[in-house]
Amino acid sequence: MNAEELRRMFQIFDKNDDGHITMNELNDSLENMGIFIPDLLGSLGLKQGGNVEDCRKMINNVDVDGDGRIDFMEFKKMMMRGVGFASFT
Repeated sequence: MNAEELRRMFQIFDKNDDGHITMNELNDSLENMGIFIPDLLGSLGLKQGGNVEDCRKMINNVDVDGDGRIDFMEFKKMMMRGVGFASFT
């Protein structure tokens, strides 16, 4: 995936275009794609929880600077490792 593709993918999640992906933006984006966190977790054989709390866990596992959001560099690092948000639940 090249830099432009990564940027476009990041912008899908960054709904307000402020340069960060929040819990709510992640949850809303996944739901808009038809991905519901409890369904995803259940299909992986993992314990199901509330969507926003699951998004918080995903973000915390990617959030290097600890601000509760994912910036583009954190997103890029995650994607370059060949994993997505679901890997961190």
